[in-house]
Amino acid sequence: MPEECNVFAWHKLLSDEETQAWAHEGCTGASIGCFQCKKKVAERMVEIIAPIRERRAELAKDADTVRDILNAGAVRCRELARETIEGVRTGMGLKF
Repeated sequence: MPEECNVFAWHKLLSDEETQAWAHEGCTGASIGCFQCKKKVAERMVEIIAPIRERRAELAKDADTVRDILNAGAVRCRELARETIEGVRTGMGLKF
């Protein structure tokens, strides 16, 4: 039953209403098998991920840009961590 199926749960997250209806009717009516249902949700996943993969391929061509992005992120993370630790120390009365 679709309500108990992990693949159908993915359809609810990723697929449009028409595809969800197709999967529900196909499953309950036994007109499709699990393979067809899984294939349809996998195709949707690939579609959703495509722009991310394209961006990754672009970035892979320029290692310096990737390094710059990672370094900028590290700077922001260090500042956030510093602020968090300072707040914890102050809250615990450990700030001298």
